[in-house]
Amino acid sequence: MSQAEHLLSDTDLNIGQIAKTVGYTSASRFAELFRKSTGLLPGEFRKKAQK
Repeated sequence: MSQAEHLLSDTDLNIGQIAKTVGYTSASRFAELFRKSTGLLPGEFRKKAQK
């Protein structure tokens, strides 16, 4: 998940591309597990990271 956090905050890749990059075949499964790990959905994390 730390790689995903880096990609969300430092790249313009979309959520589906990031999910594939870190090894998930399903963007929705990635989002679900990312939320369990961080407490935020990937899009919410990206918005906070860009502020």
